[in-house]
Amino acid sequence: MKLTCRMVSIPFQSAFSHHRATRAVSESFWVEASHSGQLGIGEGCPRSYVTGETPESCEAFFDRIAPLASTCIDDLPALQSFRKEHRDDILRNPSAWCAMELAMLDLLARIQGQSLEVYLGWPILQGPFCYSGVLGSDIGSVFEEKLKAHVDLGIQDFKLKWDRDLVFNRSRFEALKALVPDAKIRIDANNCWEHVQEAIKDLAGWDVSRYSQLDIWAIEEPLVSLRFEDLLEFSTLLDCQVILDEAVCNVDQLLPFLQHPDRFLLNLRVSKCGGLLQASEMAAACMDAGMGVIVGAQVGETSVLTRAALSIAEMMEKHCVAQEGAYGTYLLSEDMTHPTLMFGRQGLLHPADLGLKAGLGLQTKQA
Repeated sequence: MKLTCRMVSIPFQSAFSHHRATRAVSESFWVEASHSGQLGIGEGCPRSYVTGETPESCEAFFDRIAPLASTCIDDLPALQSFRKEHRDDILRNPSAWCAMELAMLDLLARIQGQSLEVYLGWPILQGPFCYSGVLGSDIGSVFEEKLKAHVDLGIQDFKLKWDRDLVFNRSRFEALKALVPDAKIRIDANNCWEHVQEAIKDLAGWDVSRYSQLDIWAIEEPLVSLRFEDLLEFSTLLDCQVILDEAVCNVDQLLPFLQHPDRFLLNLRVSKCGGLLQASEMAAACMDAGMGVIVGAQVGETSVLTRAALSIAEMMEKHCVAQEGAYGTYLLSEDMTHPTLMFGRQGLLHPADLGLKAGLGLQTKQA
């Protein structure tokens, strides 16, 4: 097996902003695995504020690991053994490994002439998959245009990026409710509060509850602190479910939260969780504990990571409470593959015959 890597940057149709970052181009770590005329493709999205990774760290990890992987991985058991042997290094470089693992899984499944799910022994894609609209920290006409685009598609489920500016939050929330009165809304605070009491003060004027049918039913990453004890206090005092993102990137970090499945939800992004196999293990742990999962996405993902996430969403069934991503060329100026996977009316993505094609079922544009 031959492994190659490169960074891929694709301009966005328009910038996407939240409390901690603004992006105008994608930043993906792209890996290709080839053998006997077959090509597998993989993607990871290094984010320094999520996993601490950078393009440079991904390339250094690849240079260190790829020569070993290319010589000893020739089937799924060998891949699983390699993961165990290099576990600590993989945990420090989850997005880089994600790209490598996806490329190798895609290649191995293609060699067998099987879809990814058949090769792994997982449920075959059925769908349809229903996606949330994700609205960034835009203001004025930019926010209004993006909101209208979602409304025109008939989307009812939203994640709204939050800020410490209460007037800013109120104006965007009310604009959304005016156009979609029955919208189901969760907010993503991106760690904007230092302390629980600050959050409670800022949210005092809202109906915030896991039972809320009016305002906000869940809050993602509310605190600067990612400590289990602080997040549990936040959830308990507000009686609101907390969505875990940066706080949980692997199985070890997930364990304490599984003891309170009524308080927490996991935003499970394949890239930050270290690839499809570890993401599936985390999904299984959540299902066993009765914890709901949002199958998430990094901003700027191509169709490769969108396709990988479909496998997890199919596996989760009713435990998948929401799904994010699949923005395709709504956000990217172009995609890396065909077909481009993106949601349509009502936020629905229909996989068609994708789950029957070999590997991921995607072809690179240059192929």
